[in-house]
Amino acid sequence: MKETKSREERIAELLSPSADDIIAAIVAFLPQVFSADYQTIHRAFATFKQKKEYQDILQDFEFVGTSPYPYSPLLERVLSRLQEDRLLSARNPDYQVYLTSDTSRTAIQQRIITKFSELQKRKLKKLAEELEKVLVE
Repeated sequence: MKETKSREERIAELLSPSADDIIAAIVAFLPQVFSADYQTIHRAFATFKQKKEYQDILQDFEFVGTSPYPYSPLLERVLSRLQEDRLLSARNPDYQVYLTSDTSRTAIQQRIITKFSELQKRKLKKLAEELEKVLVE
């Protein structure tokens, strides 16, 4: 039997932050330059998703496999879309680091981070602090 959602639940679902919003907010809380190593990024997010405190924020991110590293197709697509939207860029010639400009950080803070509750913002900031430990040399 199919469970129907109330109008309020459907509206809340439509207004809730997307996977793109979540990763963009985390990026805005990171330093402006950080590692673009996919293995490290995917491993870190797979580890964070297992932590109870981040399961709600990262619920949409599914990870497949463990060899050579856990991989999330959604995380990969989000990182790509953030680059297409110029909120994130990779430095040439080897694309080993991501960069965020002052303009993109301001846009994220004004248009995206405002979608989150204060509790969610604290979680995202804490997650970014943990991620910084593995992505910033």
